[in-house]
Amino acid sequence: GRFSMPDLGFILFGSQDPEAMPGISLRYVRLDRSFLSDSEVRQTQVMSVYSQWQHEATKSSETFFAQLSLKPLYKRPPAVWQELAYVCEFGDASVEGTGLDGATAVFPAMRVFTHVVERMMVEQQGAVQMEGIEAADAVKKSLTVLQRSTELARQFQLAQKNPNQFLAFIRKFRKRIEAMELEEMLLVPGCIAIQQQSPFLLLLHRTNATDECNDFTVGLINPGYGIKQYHMTSATSAPPKIQSRMVMVFRGVQREKLLDDAWWMMFWRLLYPSRINTPDKLYDDLLPILLDKPLEAAMNENNCHTDDILCPLRTNERSALTGYRCVREAWVLILNILAVSPTSTQQLYFCYQQQWLKLLLHDLHCVQEIDESDLKLVRLSMTQTAHVCTKKMKPTDKPRFTDDQLSNLERTISGIEERLKKLPVQAYRGVQRALNLEDKKLMPLKEKNQRHPNFERFLRLEDISGLVGARTKYPDFVPVDFLLVPEQAKTFAECVDAIRWA
Repeated sequence: GRFSMPDLGFILFGSQDPEAMPGISLRYVRLDRSFLSDSEVRQTQVMSVYSQWQHEATKSSETFFAQLSLKPLYKRPPAVWQELAYVCEFGDASVEGTGLDGATAVFPAMRVFTHVVERMMVEQQGAVQMEGIEAADAVKKSLTVLQRSTELARQFQLAQKNPNQFLAFIRKFRKRIEAMELEEMLLVPGCIAIQQQSPFLLLLHRTNATDECNDFTVGLINPGYGIKQYHMTSATSAPPKIQSRMVMVFRGVQREKLLDDAWWMMFWRLLYPSRINTPDKLYDDLLPILLDKPLEAAMNENNCHTDDILCPLRTNERSALTGYRCVREAWVLILNILAVSPTSTQQLYFCYQQQWLKLLLHDLHCVQEIDESDLKLVRLSMTQTAHVCTKKMKPTDKPRFTDDQLSNLERTISGIEERLKKLPVQAYRGVQRALNLEDKKLMPLKEKNQRHPNFERFLRLEDISGLVGARTKYPDFVPVDFLLVPEQAKTFAECVDAIRWA
């Protein structure tokens, strides 16, 4: 066997060439008089013995993970289509009720978003520079803001573990605001916690730093709790759908207000789940104190309802992917503040989505097979990106994208499709069963004629686990409707029936 010793013996510590064996480090040695059976080997400490197979398997796993696109972010990174930020970007209209939706945290979303923008600046530098030197510089500045804000979001997430860390975070955060320079921007994470957390972001932009005028521009990005009650909503788009302004921008906020410790303590209080942490605490209490005027007056003065450049109408989220949506809208707001035109912002966002497809194609060449459920996620991004290129297009409208952009997208999608054809698809291994009315046991499906005549309407050949959504809670008993109770009951049975069936 591999671990057996020859009968003549062997030299344990020795070598004919001293340079080939300068030293030895021994971890475990065991000597047995007879060889061990397979079961005895499993019972012993075989993991302490060097295993070449285990070494090769570990090395192969490390090599595989090192090739994936998200390796700079994770020790064991997932494939691109398995990343939650990918689902948030392309699956908002498709993953509701599947278990993939929910109020995502800000830090994981911002970290992945920043990484994709960094790769976009490297791999699509030519496409970014085609929008002009000013737009390219604005993307670089926005990337710097995202990098600084990602570090702040990381500290914010760690600070929520215990009160001591949170107090240390508050002290560092105040010093961070005091040290902000002119034209510097910073994204501050916040949260409204009622039953579950609904993240939002504050954009702090220092616009003046003189003795006479020392103020900030504050932007509120909130696609979650409170958007229906406090943000402008419209249904005049084509095709008709409900859209809201997820961003509010307030100019002229005094620096002394932002350095008020009492205000920030009330702001951080919204993090802890409570029935009193409703959106009105933020909009009716905190924002008027910060702005030194009622919210309605501040919104009218800052033109939050009519400024389509800084506060455009956006389609409301469907799958409660709030954390990622905050980061995406914040990036667009930063570009708009840096004087990037709406057309260039749209082009840059298209480059961002196209970068996801490039990362997707790269990871597809790293895997040897793909699951059937993952295949649907892969095709979802291609469908959504192609939809961006064609929506709201009329014969009289100018082309939104150039022929080179469309050709580049077509090559990327074609490359993904060719790779998918070569990859084996791992189908769902669940056993299909048929309805047998004569036997209470469900027998495995063998022949088509074993099915019930109407069973084709309900038969699903794909896995539907996780698609049912939240369960419907029914009352424990039917409440009594006293309007249906008869005027009088002469017997005990009539009394019982009146209460039971009313």
